[in-house]
Amino acid sequence: MKQNQAEFTTYQNLNIFICTWNVADFTPSKDFDLMGVFNFEGQNLPDIVSFGLQEYIELTASNVVVGSGTTADLLWRDCILHNLSQLQDYILLSKETLVGLLSLVFIRKDLLGRVSNINVDIVKTGLAGTLGNKGGIAVRFDVDESSLCFINAHLEAGNKQNNVRLSNVTDIHQKAFHQGSALSTKQVRKKFFGSG
Repeated sequence: MKQNQAEFTTYQNLNIFICTWNVADFTPSKDFDLMGVFNFEGQNLPDIVSFGLQEYIELTASNVVVGSGTTADLLWRDCILHNLSQLQDYILLSKETLVGLLSLVFIRKDLLGRVSNINVDIVKTGLAGTLGNKGGIAVRFDVDESSLCFINAHLEAGNKQNNVRLSNVTDIHQKAFHQGSALSTKQVRKKFFGSG
């Protein structure tokens, strides 16, 4: 079967741009210039753009316990889309928050029909898994027959917390999509595209 795979298999490269950024409570305007970030220096434009922002809101006690109630996530979404629109036609595939974490995944609009099985999950690791001041957001989906997963994590600070940080990473990897809290493809599509 492997010797004859060229007869029934086709391959196509995907260009993926991943940005992780601790923005330290900075909120952009819609026209804030990110073209320095999107400087691809003559390379092919990305098919998928994944942004993992940390501390996109101030990590006050109220925000940690109750939630932010802010529109900063929408401002970041609009800012990134505005900048991407200068390059190609991208759409938002997924947007999820966890206290100070914001995960945004964009895809080329013409790629949407090839995307399936979209799932999003959140794993809290703060205060023994009860608070979302630390933890991760996992976004998983298929493009054709290939499965992709992007994880945005905010871990314990400081070099002396390495064991705790490693434990947090292990928790996020082991618990994501195994707790029954993940959003299904239908829920994600309804949330972002208004349809099942």
